[in-house]
Amino acid sequence: YVLYQTQKGTDLSETHVPLSGKGTCCSFVSSNRFAVLDNESHLITLKNMKNETKKHIQLEDELVNVDFFFPAGVGRLLLRLHEKFILYDIQSKKEFSRFNYPYKTPAKYIIWSNKHLYFALLSKFSISLYSVSNEGVIKEMGSVIEPVKVKSACWDYATSSQKGEIPPVLIYTTNLHIKYCLMNGDN
Repeated sequence: YVLYQTQKGTDLSETHVPLSGKGTCCSFVSSNRFAVLDNESHLITLKNMKNETKKHIQLEDELVNVDFFFPAGVGRLLLRLHEKFILYDIQSKKEFSRFNYPYKTPAKYIIWSNKHLYFALLSKFSISLYSVSNEGVIKEMGSVIEPVKVKSACWDYATSSQKGEIPPVLIYTTNLHIKYCLMNGDN
C-alpha cells in the first residue's frame, strides 16, 4: 500500500513523501487509523497516519484462513474466508456475525449504504444484498446473477424514506447495461 497525505487547502502539486508498506489488503477503520492484513504471519496490523504500528491482532483458529477483508464501519472489518464472511470488531477482537457465501467467484467489492444498514457484495458475475441489524447480525436479502461482468454499483436513496423503513435501491452497471436491484433480488 502507499499512503499519501494532503492538507486541506494546499496545492496538490506540492510534493509529499508517500508512506508505504506491505500487506495483502488495507482499509481505514477510523479517521486516523487503518488496518493491514499480512497473510504470511496471520496478523492484522493497525497503523496510524504516520504509518506507525499501534496494535497487532493475531488471527487464530479458523481466522488464519482469512484471505482478504473489507471496510465495515468504524472499528469493524468484514473478513473474507473461502466460502464465508465474518463481521469482526477490532477493538474487542470479537465476531459479531457470520454468513456463507455460496458463489464460485470471490467477492471483490463491497458497497455500503448510508449508516451501514445494507451492503452489496459484488463478484465477477453476481451481486448479493445483505442487511445489518443494530446488534451486527447480517441477513441475506437477495441476489442477482448476471450473464456478463458486473462493473460497479451504488445505492439510490430517492425512493427510500427518511426514517429508513423502505430500503434503498442498488443501481449497478455491467459491461452492457445500467440496471437496478431491489433488496429482495428483483431486477
